[in-house]
Amino acid sequence: MNARPLHFERRGEGSPLVLLHGFTGSARSMASVAAALEREHEITVPDLPGHGRSVGGAEAGGYQFDACIDALAATLHAAGHARAHWLGYSMGARLALGCAVRHPGTVAS
Repeated sequence: MNARPLHFERRGEGSPLVLLHGFTGSARSMASVAAALEREHEITVPDLPGHGRSVGGAEAGGYQFDACIDALAATLHAAGHARAHWLGYSMGARLALGCAVRHPGTVAS
C-alpha cells in the first residue's frame, strides 16, 4: 500500500476512534459527534477524498473506492495507530465497512 494519508483532525483521549462523514461533508460535519465522544476516545476525523481539505491533488484513480480505503488506512497510521474503532455516516459507513474487508487488522469494531 503506497497510499498517502488524508487531511485529518484529532482530538480527545482514550481508545482510537475514526469518524467518517458522508458525501459532500467534511471533518467539520462530524464535530458534534466528536465532541460527544472525545472524553472516552482519541478521535481521528479525516476529510474524505474530494471533500474538505482533501480536495485535489489526487493521483490518477485516487478517488476510486479501493484507493479511498487505502488512504484511510494510511491516515490511521499517520495518526499513530495501527487499529481503531470506526464509525461512519452514509458514504463514511460504506468506507468503514470497506476498511474492515480490505484492511481487517485496522478495525477493532
